[in-house]
Amino acid sequence: QPKDDAMWLACFASREAIRRATNVIRAAAFLTQRHESLRLRVIGTAATDPDLKVLASALGIGRRVEWITNMVVPSEALHDVDAGWVVGDYDDAGLGVLHLMASGIAVLAERTTVAARYVSHGIHGMLLANLDPAVMAAETTVLLAERERRTAMGAAGRARVEREFP
Repeated sequence: QPKDDAMWLACFASREAIRRATNVIRAAAFLTQRHESLRLRVIGTAATDPDLKVLASALGIGRRVEWITNMVVPSEALHDVDAGWVVGDYDDAGLGVLHLMASGIAVLAERTTVAARYVSHGIHGMLLANLDPAVMAAETTVLLAERERRTAMGAAGRARVEREFP
């Protein structure tokens, strides 16, 4: 799908992190109140969860969400994304972070050991102490409003991946 005036958020989420993925859906619902063009792309095994899809519909954003369960080439799913959430643990979280960073996309994640290993807060993205949907929405709003900062974070992430994970 070609880039239009829509703002896209990606969310890498595994089924093991489904509770945290619901917080991303709730945060996206908050965000759509201020950003009518906002869209969300859920990527990973959480995208197969029917309850997550029902939640998105119940919150009125079901038609704004794309569900990508099989990602052969991650860059295709990220080509028009403005910022990306990662909710997951272990390898799923690390790979999600690295996919976003390699694509030059600012990362939003819970401050976990895995996320902190790759993302320096304020440099490659933002790490939050917890995933409260209202706080997530507020932090995401700030990042979406500051295009230059978001672009700089994405570039720093891409440079780090190219330098440290060639």
